[in-house]
Amino acid sequence: MSKIRSIKLLLLLALVIVVSTSLIPAITVKAQTGDFQVSAQPSHASIGTDGTARFVVKVTSVNGFSGSVQLGVSGLSQIGQSRSYASFQPSTLQLASNGQAYSVLTLTISTQYVTVVSNTISTINFAVTATANGITKTASLAADIFYGTQSTAQLADTALTLQPNTIQPTATITQSQSATVELTLTSGATTNLGQTVLTATVVGYDIPSGLLLTITPTTTNIVAGQTTTATINFLMTPQFLQAGGTYIFAIGINALMQGPLLNAYSSYQNYFISKAVPLTIIIPPAFSVAANPTIWNILVGGPAQQLGIIVTPITSGLTDPIVLSVQGLPGGLVASFQNNPLTPNGLQPISTNLVIQAPPSTFPTTATITISATAAGITNTATVILTLQPQGDYLIQTDQTILSFTGVGESKTITLTITPQNGFQSNINFTTLNLPTGFTATFSPANIQVRQSSPITVIVTIVAGPNIQPGTYSVSIVSGTGGVSPAKNIPITVLVRAGVGQIWPIVLVIVVLIAVVSIIAFIGIPRGREVRRIPEQQPGVPSLPP
Repeated sequence: MSKIRSIKLLLLLALVIVVSTSLIPAITVKAQTGDFQVSAQPSHASIGTDGTARFVVKVTSVNGFSGSVQLGVSGLSQIGQSRSYASFQPSTLQLASNGQAYSVLTLTISTQYVTVVSNTISTINFAVTATANGITKTASLAADIFYGTQSTAQLADTALTLQPNTIQPTATITQSQSATVELTLTSGATTNLGQTVLTATVVGYDIPSGLLLTITPTTTNIVAGQTTTATINFLMTPQFLQAGGTYIFAIGINALMQGPLLNAYSSYQNYFISKAVPLTIIIPPAFSVAANPTIWNILVGGPAQQLGIIVTPITSGLTDPIVLSVQGLPGGLVASFQNNPLTPNGLQPISTNLVIQAPPSTFPTTATITISATAAGITNTATVILTLQPQGDYLIQTDQTILSFTGVGESKTITLTITPQNGFQSNINFTTLNLPTGFTATFSPANIQVRQSSPITVIVTIVAGPNIQPGTYSVSIVSGTGGVSPAKNIPITVLVRAGVGQIWPIVLVIVVLIAVVSIIAFIGIPRGREVRRIPEQQPGVPSLPP
């Protein structure tokens, strides 16, 4: 009996374990795909009396890696009386899939050079670290610190300034564009004024593909106490522009101290000085938006209809979500996008649909709507002509179709009866077609708004003015809804008969013609020889010889 009870307890325990396991939600950890790399330029920099050196750090996505990357520095240590500090701007990068992100590292050495008697150079080696998802990548760097009296250290010191330090193209990216910056080199030397202290070569570090540099001059002398400049022209090819995004890279100098100073300051002999400043190029995201069709008819009270929307990235650097919106919709419509926002995927077009439904209560009209797509502060639009077509139809009838006129100033009226059918609603306007010269037509009212099912009456008044000519004319009364439904034509026949005021010119002409003929008949016949009448011969009387 106890054995059976034990078996029951085991079965019950197993059941509890199974049920408990089924209630615990499964946790799925999605492994991060891809990888990333980190680099920094220049790899070797000099720190003079200003106590700072700057490096451009680039993190590159490999095989679709994306996510947050934290930057740091390892290997910095105190050297003598110096203390070193490192700061990033920014310190955390958001890396897009197959993209790149940048930061500027500023290394600061806290030393007052006037307190150092000997002229020495110390080199510190350290590394930039980039960490994401528990993975850390490094890039090795080095900095030379110039120690000595202030005047001595200043001989090897040069301040670099870029103007401007940011370039942002604004024209079309399908054609090459150029930009120019000026690099100013200012000697820090306060002694040996007027003497060349450094011969510097201007260089660009880690220049992006498709960006071409021309430096004038490539080599220049830095004179103590003076300032010199170099001009850098950038040619941005379509390849570079279409990649889009933000680029930061270093522009700097590699310099060698000149001979006349080597003997006095032998500690700096044959030593290269390297300094750099960051330059930023921002290519705004470029994309187009299109709608299909561009002329769109929607039936009021009918089923929902779809308008195709296609957003095509032009720059592959577009990574921000694309937010869609629509403006100018007539009141009463129900509209939504099937997908919004859209997620860019390189240069692949992204499509969705704008779904619109017009409830039966919606009033038919024609409007121009605007589809807007916004990403990274850039907005592009597409326009669509939207026509809300009414359901049902209307019947138009007239009380007469033949009008007869005989004189100037005479007027006739026609009564039009408009009867809505099957829930028809719309605006209807009226006009005439092929009205003869001299006639005018007015409608009362000139347009109507159909919102009820009962008939509506419109009075048409046609007036005969001067210069009317007799004849038979075919005229049309046209009713239209502004394009929301087909126009309707009502044929009218206008008869113009000659009146008294119109036939007197004809009578006058006839009288004149009769008078002229009479005058010619009485006085205009020419006279000829006399004609004698020969009497008839009586029977039985012989005729005389001729």
